[in-house]
Amino acid sequence: MQKQLDTIWASQEKLLIYFQGDKPNVTGFPSPPEIKFSGSLTDRNGMIYQSPEFIYRGFPLPTQRMTLEAPQGISFSGPFLRLPVELNYFKLAIRLPTNFPGQFDAETIREWQRVGGSIPVEELRIIKAGLNLEADGYLQLDANLQPEGTLTAKVTGLDDLLHELTANGTIHEKQALMGQSLLNLMSQKDDQTGMTSVNLGIRVQDGGVFLGPIRVASLPEWKW
Repeated sequence: MQKQLDTIWASQEKLLIYFQGDKPNVTGFPSPPEIKFSGSLTDRNGMIYQSPEFIYRGFPLPTQRMTLEAPQGISFSGPFLRLPVELNYFKLAIRLPTNFPGQFDAETIREWQRVGGSIPVEELRIIKAGLNLEADGYLQLDANLQPEGTLTAKVTGLDDLLHELTANGTIHEKQALMGQSLLNLMSQKDDQTGMTSVNLGIRVQDGGVFLGPIRVASLPEWKW
């Protein structure tokens, strides 16, 4: 893993990805390996991911659980976002299937997509101000090798998100009213915490992220 990390670090220009920050080391073995990085990553689409602390844990092998966590928060910015996105906490846990290809080039990935390849998302956790989202499900690629998927989420503080998206112009007031109506119909109150939550489906398709019927984010086209 350290050799692979060193190779990636030395091949940033070739891979069209750029790190700002000190190169990390792999630690933790024989327990699941851990990599900590502070700084930013710019991908080939110009998207910038920045955090005081990224933490990767796990063996990068099929059937093994791998997690990426930003416990101190993470920001997303770039040419495809009208405004930067700031999260207070982020965690993603996946488990690669046994048939996941060892090479990450377009033709190899396309063949995997053709046979219905998908990646289980065991845990997605997002905290943003009053919003708390917990989800799991599956991600895959469409015929154009762009991300798509379906997750089931439990969300608290959705009304805060609707207000923010309306205020910054991401969604129209009519969409916000529709979302608020959906929230009122589907929300459930936890007797122990007093918090109101709603169970919703999250769809990733056609370059967008949909929370229920509302498009809450756009995704850049991945360039292969």
